[in-house]
Amino acid sequence: MPEGWESIELGEIGKIITGSTPQTCNNLYYGGNFLFVSPADIKDNKYIQNTIKTLTDVGFNQTRKLPKNTLLITCIGELGKVAISTQELATNQQINAIICSSTYYYEFFYYAIIFNKDKLQKLAGLQVVPLVNKTQFSTIKLLLPKSKKEQQKIAQILSEVDIAITKTKELIAKNQRLKTALMQDLLSYGIDENGKIRDPKTHKFKPSPLGDIPVEWTIKKLEDIGTIVTGNTPNTNEPKNYYDGNILFVSPSDIEDNIYVEETISKITLRGLKETRALKRDSIMTVCIGSTIGKMALLSKEGATNQQINSLICYDKFLTKYIFFSMKYYLKKQLDMIAGLQAVPIASKKNFSSLVITIPKSKTEQQKIADILSSQDDKIAKLKDKLAKLEHLKASLMQDLLSGRVRVTKLLKEE
Repeated sequence: MPEGWESIELGEIGKIITGSTPQTCNNLYYGGNFLFVSPADIKDNKYIQNTIKTLTDVGFNQTRKLPKNTLLITCIGELGKVAISTQELATNQQINAIICSSTYYYEFFYYAIIFNKDKLQKLAGLQVVPLVNKTQFSTIKLLLPKSKKEQQKIAQILSEVDIAITKTKELIAKNQRLKTALMQDLLSYGIDENGKIRDPKTHKFKPSPLGDIPVEWTIKKLEDIGTIVTGNTPNTNEPKNYYDGNILFVSPSDIEDNIYVEETISKITLRGLKETRALKRDSIMTVCIGSTIGKMALLSKEGATNQQINSLICYDKFLTKYIFFSMKYYLKKQLDMIAGLQAVPIASKKNFSSLVITIPKSKTEQQKIADILSSQDDKIAKLKDKLAKLEHLKASLMQDLLSGRVRVTKLLKEE
């Protein structure tokens, strides 16, 4: 036990209230100005600003009212999600609320409960629907500084990191929206000789299966752009011979929202590579079987894929990066149409080969478009890297500050 700290039960830090739900069949209770919180409203948001459902004055009077700065914790279903109320509101019965006494700082407990989430899960055990009742919830013990000022300082430090995380997430979302808009303009209108996006009012366009395109462009099938390779899996019964090497072996789960696949869950040996279909760097991999059909990425170095992925190795006269972006923009809808309503969505190699994209005849224009979209992807990648570092910092700080391993008393003295 750190000096000046204590262990107390949640029931000791304030009043615990379990929410309730007004009759859902009574329309007089719903659609008003009072927030009504359910677990679906508590995501990665620290504060509750809005809710899916709201209550009228009549409905609100049927509930257990909670003041601003109340802690809201999910105790049925997905346990341990936590948020803080920003105004007077109510919750349903899946949430236990804590109204902290003036002795304690509520925001400290927001982080402390997240840090001790495993205690909720242990109490719930192996029930089909995880559940921690109010009595059990009240007995959960937390470690905390006796000094309210120390509680506040810990919460302040963690809040500052949270603010940085939120701002970075907002920047990522903003840049992703910009990328979507750029893809729509650049891959529909292209860039003219003056370096500007073509305007249909001042430039000539022609009809195509993918809509009107610049007259300088063409439509091509994937089979005319490069060699198409369907992956396959080396014998999994021979792991010593074929697996645990250093060659990338890509499956759909390795393809995320990045341009390149740099790492894979499984790797194969050189002998394993000989048993599959080798791919060179910059092969364009597309998932063609399963729920993630249409996911796409470039291979960062020599490797191979499993049979759920078709890869395109572009001929030299085509710019791979441009083809990659055009495929990302145009193929998803075509793949969904091919897959149709099959229980397991699938696009065969033959069907995949017949899919079409737009291509500027000028390789210079292809390069300009690819450069702009690559630059935008680089911005997003850097922001994601920053976000990962901030989240790692937050996890480290929570481990240090909420266990008392690192104290903030020196900072308090300086203030």
